[in-house]
Amino acid sequence: KTMSEALADALEAGYKVENLTPKGNKDIVWNQETDEFAQLEAVPAEDAYKYWTVAKKAADLEKGYSVYLYYGITEINTKVGVDVGSLSGVSVKYTKGETPKLDVRMRTNGGNLEIDADTDNVHHYGVVDKLDIKAVKGQSYHENGKVRVSATVSDGHMVVEPNGFVNELNIPSTATNNVSVKIESKGEVKTAILDKAEAKVSVDTGATLSQIVGETTNVTGGGAAEAKASAVSKTTVNDVDALDTALADPTKKYVVFGEDISSDHPLTIASDVILDGAGHTLTNTATSASDKRGIWVDESNVEATVKNLKIVNGERGIQVNGGKRGVNLKVDNVEIANASMYAVNVCNNAEVNLTITNSKIHGWGAINLWSAKYAVYIADSELYGHNDKGYNADGWNDFGTVILEGDTTEETTSHSSMIDVDIVNTKISATTSGQGNKQWCILFNEQSAFNNVRLTGCELAFNESENTFKVLDQGEGNKLFIDGVEVE
Repeated sequence: KTMSEALADALEAGYKVENLTPKGNKDIVWNQETDEFAQLEAVPAEDAYKYWTVAKKAADLEKGYSVYLYYGITEINTKVGVDVGSLSGVSVKYTKGETPKLDVRMRTNGGNLEIDADTDNVHHYGVVDKLDIKAVKGQSYHENGKVRVSATVSDGHMVVEPNGFVNELNIPSTATNNVSVKIESKGEVKTAILDKAEAKVSVDTGATLSQIVGETTNVTGGGAAEAKASAVSKTTVNDVDALDTALADPTKKYVVFGEDISSDHPLTIASDVILDGAGHTLTNTATSASDKRGIWVDESNVEATVKNLKIVNGERGIQVNGGKRGVNLKVDNVEIANASMYAVNVCNNAEVNLTITNSKIHGWGAINLWSAKYAVYIADSELYGHNDKGYNADGWNDFGTVILEGDTTEETTSHSSMIDVDIVNTKISATTSGQGNKQWCILFNEQSAFNNVRLTGCELAFNESENTFKVLDQGEGNKLFIDGVEVE
């Protein structure tokens, strides 16, 4: 189905197509309809998108063929198919050409995907962080892979194919009346937020739609009854008392800010919830150090999303409390400003699948990770660590922006160990106030062990004149990869 698969098959047969040189003015291409490689000099322009070539430089994008990317790139605007190959975090914007295309294929590995083609049929494979379907009303968009964060459909038809997965499906109130979504048998949508009453959603028998937020009138199909039974409404809150009440009620699955809110204590998440700031600000006004947290997750086996929110003041912005296991936490379009300690904090003996996208995280430590055996994914964000602590000659106040923490309390034997951290297309800054402390972009602290941190397409910003360096590794067996290359 994809150029990646075709290249893998060719390699198994002894041909590394990326290294082959075509004869004369010909190009080596793969035909997605016949599943064959060939050398061609030219094809009709209206059929060129059905043929794929290896793009080793920007000029190769101008040939009219669909492209397999074989050089570093973070964003591409295209009118043909794209396969990102081994690249991570490439964002793709696809718009229609002059001739309708009936079988455009996209394969991504993270990044965002935007589709604006009201006459075309688009098939997606692989993983995408955020999907924005502005128009596919002439044909359909087909999700054969995984949408990690959210998919928004504004105009046209979307199909979640068998084994396709969408974490959050959004049909906004501004969508046209033409929007429709079909979830095929064995396809899965975790949450569908239906703000457009006219939107049509078909749930086949054997499909999964775990949660509906909004109107269910136009939800049909063999799996509709079970999906409708999960339906809830949005709960709007305008003050901290209403917010606390909503978060304490496990039936309130979608809580949205109606105004800016101040709180003198942490907001407690103890059940599955989507917390939507709707562009508002949460201000922590606590005077007690133990209450200077914006939000904390205080229960195991919780699925929580925090999005569209700014969190200010406080020692810590978002925290998973110690010992809480099986937490799935997504943070999207969130700004944590000036946390005096750890902006995002995973405490001792916690276990979390943590995803952060399109966010700005600022603290002494932006991302502080304890415990063992979990995964962190951060993309298209800014992580800013600033060390303004008093100088200590023994290095006690040296710190980092992304920290794999050692347990200096000795209260547990579970230090940072065997954590996989993937950071993509993100700026990681480390600065100090010039008082003599050190601040590293990446810090494997004492007693951390066997952690893997992989940076792809990231920018590291640091000031050596302030004794601020890239990486400090004090632990055992830790590994750091930058753009696929292990750093000693």
